Amino acid sequence: MNHFYHLKLLKSVLLLFCLTVVFSVVKAQSYALRHYDTNDGLPSSEIYHALQDSKGYIWFATDNGVSKFNGYEFTNYDISDGLAQSTILEIFEDYKGRIWFISISATLSFFENGQIHPFEYNNILAEEIKKKPVPLKSSFYVDSLDKVYLGIEGAGIVTISATGDIKKPYKNKNKSIRSQLIELPNKKVLVSYYYGFNKDSILYVKKKVKIPLKLQDFPEYFIKHYFAIKYNEDRIIISSKHLIYDISNYIIIEKNKFPFNIHWLSKDYNNNIWVCGKDSGAWCFKNGVIKKTPDIKLLENYNISSVLLDNKGGYWFTTLHNGVFYLPSLNVSYFNTENDLVKNNVNTAFKYKDSLWIGYHSNLLTLKNNNKTKNIKLSEKSGVEVTKIFYDTINNEIVVGTSFYLHTIKEGQVSSFNDNHEKSSPNVAGYFNVNDVISDNKGGYWICGGNGFYHLKNGKTDFSSNLDKNFRLRINALFLDKENTLWLGTINGLWKYKNKYLQYLGRINNLFKYRVLDIVEFQNKMIIGTKGGGILVLHKDSIEHITKDNGLTSNTITSMTVSGEYIWAGTKNGLNRIKLKTENKPKLQIKKITKAHGLLTNEIRRVLAVDSSLFISTNNGLIKFNTNSIKKDTLEVPVYYKKILINNKKVLLKASYKLKHNENNLYIKFEGISFKNANNILYKYMMKGVDTAWTYTKNKELRFSFLPPGNYTLLINAMNADEIWNTVPIRMSFSIGQPFWKTTVFIIFGIIIFLILIYFFFRTVLNEIRKKTALKNELNKFMNQALVNQMNPHFLFNALNSINNYILKNDKKEASKYLTKFSGLIRLILENSQKEYITIYEEIKANKLYLDIETSRLKNNIEYEFIVEKSVDQFATKVPSLLIQPFLENAVWHGIQPLDKKGVITVTISKKDLFLQIEVMDNGIGRKKSRKVNNNNKFKKQSLGIEISRKRMKILEQLYPKKANIEYRDLYNGNEAAGTLVIISIPFIKSMQKINLH
Repeated sequence: MNHFYHLKLLKSVLLLFCLTVVFSVVKAQSYALRHYDTNDGLPSSEIYHALQDSKGYIWFATDNGVSKFNGYEFTNYDISDGLAQSTILEIFEDYKGRIWFISISATLSFFENGQIHPFEYNNILAEEIKKKPVPLKSSFYVDSLDKVYLGIEGAGIVTISATGDIKKPYKNKNKSIRSQLIELPNKKVLVSYYYGFNKDSILYVKKKVKIPLKLQDFPEYFIKHYFAIKYNEDRIIISSKHLIYDISNYIIIEKNKFPFNIHWLSKDYNNNIWVCGKDSGAWCFKNGVIKKTPDIKLLENYNISSVLLDNKGGYWFTTLHNGVFYLPSLNVSYFNTENDLVKNNVNTAFKYKDSLWIGYHSNLLTLKNNNKTKNIKLSEKSGVEVTKIFYDTINNEIVVGTSFYLHTIKEGQVSSFNDNHEKSSPNVAGYFNVNDVISDNKGGYWICGGNGFYHLKNGKTDFSSNLDKNFRLRINALFLDKENTLWLGTINGLWKYKNKYLQYLGRINNLFKYRVLDIVEFQNKMIIGTKGGGILVLHKDSIEHITKDNGLTSNTITSMTVSGEYIWAGTKNGLNRIKLKTENKPKLQIKKITKAHGLLTNEIRRVLAVDSSLFISTNNGLIKFNTNSIKKDTLEVPVYYKKILINNKKVLLKASYKLKHNENNLYIKFEGISFKNANNILYKYMMKGVDTAWTYTKNKELRFSFLPPGNYTLLINAMNADEIWNTVPIRMSFSIGQPFWKTTVFIIFGIIIFLILIYFFFRTVLNEIRKKTALKNELNKFMNQALVNQMNPHFLFNALNSINNYILKNDKKEASKYLTKFSGLIRLILENSQKEYITIYEEIKANKLYLDIETSRLKNNIEYEFIVEKSVDQFATKVPSLLIQPFLENAVWHGIQPLDKKGVITVTISKKDLFLQIEVMDNGIGRKKSRKVNNNNKFKKQSLGIEISRKRMKILEQLYPKKANIEYRDLYNGNEAAGTLVIISIPFIKSMQKINLH
């Protein structure tokens, strides 16, 4: 039943093939051109010329000024910027780096130091060529003496010296010679012609040699363009109208006729000759060999005005109506719907001899062969896609795997096969769902798909892993090695099948558990491409693991192929050329190839190596890549500072800046010039003085805010597409000054002032110390006087006399009591006199003894009381020693002793704000009556204690900022004197610790 189904299917597919083959003439392969016009920033789409200057910028001459391009941004200049005229036909860079602009009216201007300047002799030049001042392209030059050469249409070649001397040094008087070809000493050739000549001959001038060469005659109104290039030492190529002449050793050796008038002729540094004409595109003749058919033909039907090969191998094509086209490389071409492919989403491709087979993400197959294209529809089923194409050398047939069937094509006949295993259900068509198919080297095929793997021989499925081994994992890749071991790349890792035995290698090593997408063999090593795990290289005794960390563009390998000494690995992020480590070269080498190198896309489905070409299947078409063209890009990325703002103010660009302390906010814009990798340049920068390591960025703007005073150097470097950094970073230095108060002069001046202040401070302090010492000495003097006053002979005499009286009366108890108090008083007076301050407790204790002695002397005629308010800690608060006693003595001797009644003394100690207030109040006769009594007494008692206390108070006022005071108040009962109140106010002084009572 299955065999019958197979035959029926085969017949229908053969019929379908015969009906669906379509033949067409093959078109040339295309190139990945980028297009720029006014939408991208060009000032006009009418472009006359392109030039790359020595800094790396591309300049464009347009009918609306000039434009400078850095790879991602156009900077435009017009008359307002200094151009002499808006329509610029040609651009030229001289030996000084000046960029010259030649306008349609032959007025000149040049770009230097960031500005455009008009040529100072434009007026003289205009006067000389006023008849028809139209310059010829490629006929401008400035020599090392600043002499300007300019070819003028119909007026020959004009020279202007550095001093403004204008000449026509090559003017020919021979009416039969219309044109002139001038070869300058540096091999530069200029060409021009005159009006009024009826013969088209050219005068070749080299040094002093003048040789006429006969060209084909044309009416002079036909002659609009002359071009000349120096190809090598002996060969010059010139064009006139639609003809190109080859001149060797002053002889025209060949003439080539073109089907268009030539608007551009040039040679690039790869020795290719480019010829362009009206609506004919750009014709390329490799190695300088001009023939009827160009080697490469680009931009057909476009009016190309100039061709430029830049220093990175990219080509620029300017047009008169369509802006600019850029081609990163001539070594990368592609096939897509523009040149006969049915679709752009190419799944796989295979080249056998002159036939190129292309399979799509659909049920179509394209064959390109012998300038013809066949499009083959493989199936009517929807969802069919071609997954694998190869040539089987045993059966001599093309094998095509699809998501349903396996097809073979031999001698124009297509056969189709499905899974017809004997164990399969007879009523269900078995599809292979082919992911990969390989030859078994015996005339059969190993096939893998979504339900395991199969073996097909002679149209019969004789093995199914699902039915025979119960193994139905999704398998993506197959490889049969020399030992007839079948390697299986599955969804759960790497397997091997040999002698009907399946082995899962994931049990041996976890690296083999990655999903496998492709398997190849290279130098007797199995190479495994995984999804997410990079590449595994199986050595004899080890596994080499290659990932992004080693330089891969991605860790997901979609396809691999081998060519020469390289492994080529396709990913969804570009192509990788891998050279494994060897004994002689123990370093892994990986070269990344991306859109920056000319690929249509970085997303690669499958790669195929054929001789020196790679065929890369992508969603955007089939890419053809010349592997011999790959060279390491050693050219550095030019980096330049573009703009700097200091405190948001634009300043002129300089190598160094000296700034004030408050000019410390910097904005810096820079640019790296790259046309292949314009918006993907990796930079690194470091601000020395702030940073200690490089910072990596793709941003082209930097900000540094609130830089402190100091010296800084900004370094910026760039990396090219082959990950090579510039050898020397660009630099810019900044010196931010100190504020004036941190300058050396200010600091020295400040130190001097400080020293002067220190001097006066210490002088003042010293004086103060001296003053305080003197005051303390004075205070001690008065303390001694107070002591002397307290121990004056009269007091001692009275005390001792009282003791004697008690002894005479034989009153031993009272005598002993009195003597104890007296001796205690003397001891306290002597102790307290050694201290500058004593506690209130100590002061009260001494004064109580004094009053007790006086009370005994006056026959108990005195009552006293000491009151200390709660706000005053008598054990911690201090007073000057021997302070209160003089006032008590005065109260006793002058107030109470003359009193005819019992005397009362009350001492109250309290705190008033920041002062200690001591009140001594008595009920004596009062100060007025006391003075009277004292004046009538011939034995006057001199009370020196009060005076001494007053002087001590004045000294205390000088020692402490708070003012001390003694106030006397007379007390009255009506009009009768009732005593005296003394109020002593001194600064409140508290001891750090209380006095031990014991």
